[in-house]
Amino acid sequence: MQDLGLITSVTQNGVTVRLEHSEQCEDCGLCTAGKNKYEIAAKDNVGVKIGDRVKVNIAPATVIKFSFSVYILPIFAAALGYILSYLLISRKEGLGILISMTFLILSMIAIFYHRRKTEKKRIECEVIEKL
Repeated sequence: MQDLGLITSVTQNGVTVRLEHSEQCEDCGLCTAGKNKYEIAAKDNVGVKIGDRVKVNIAPATVIKFSFSVYILPIFAAALGYILSYLLISRKEGLGILISMTFLILSMIAIFYHRRKTEKKRIECEVIEKL
């Protein structure tokens, strides 16, 4: 996937690119700046400076991985919680739902902290062209 953006910071490890708003990147979990601000760390392969407009390449596998962690993993955790509570604790539906929701919330918390911990280390995108 390729997207356009603006260089907001340059470090020895890479650059930070503020991506332009597009429907294809809403809520995938890859960007880190918050609502309506899509920023991503990228490798600088063309020698850019702050304020440069660039084209960024984001590997499809990266998008799929982050989308999976945000959307699919919590559903699996909730299903696992329900199945485990049903098989190991009680066959009562109310308790199963409660434990399922607990697993769902715990999975979201784990994803959040894992992303924060690894955010500085990962650079999965690269600047491919200076516009």
